[in-house]
Amino acid sequence: MECELCGLVLDTERKVSVGGSTVSVCEHCTRYGKEIFTRNVEASKIGQSNYKIPEEAFLVDDFGKMISQQRQKLEMTQKEFGVFLGVKLSELKMIENGKLRPDDTTVKKMGNKLGLSLFE
Repeated sequence: MECELCGLVLDTERKVSVGGSTVSVCEHCTRYGKEIFTRNVEASKIGQSNYKIPEEAFLVDDFGKMISQQRQKLEMTQKEFGVFLGVKLSELKMIENGKLRPDDTTVKKMGNKLGLSLFE
């Protein structure tokens, strides 16, 4: 294969973006564009959790009250707890009042932070 910019035979092919186009170039011509790196898909899966909540898992009936009481015992404000969870203050208030069911990931974070088991 040849470098698409200078025509040299390629020992190692490098992909660069030049003027919005992706071209194969030699090592010397990489400076004429922005090099494009490919990610190893397997490496990106390393940090993913394998934690699965069983299909039949249900949230306890008084989850909002339990969350509110335990948060207050730990002397955390709703704002602080919301920032930790990555949830808006209005959403946290609705969760604690039992008007909004949080997603399973948020329930897991809440349970871990507060030391509660929120699934039946």
